[in-house]
Amino acid sequence: MSRLLLLQNRLKVRARFDRLADHQARVFEAIVSRWRYPETLNLCGAAGAGKTFLGWALAYERDAAFFPAPELLTADTLNPGQAVIIDNVDTEVRPLRRLLAAL
Repeated sequence: MSRLLLLQNRLKVRARFDRLADHQARVFEAIVSRWRYPETLNLCGAAGAGKTFLGWALAYERDAAFFPAPELLTADTLNPGQAVIIDNVDTEVRPLRRLLAAL
């Protein structure tokens, strides 16, 4: 396993609310206060904003499934009643339709 992947996995298991940056913590609290279970959450925004780490922390805290790419989301990978967090869904019509059909 590559060193980068090992580092990423270590970060992922340590993703908790108390490890978020201030701007991520504010977004985390805003999302949690408005989130109704089960629901799908698409984290989108500029590269380097901290979406992935925020998604990992939300998935841990809310017992949600986290998908780093929408291509990994299929009907087989979903658990009924479990919330889903998707990192950066492309908003083009065709991929979005496929994703909505899977949900």
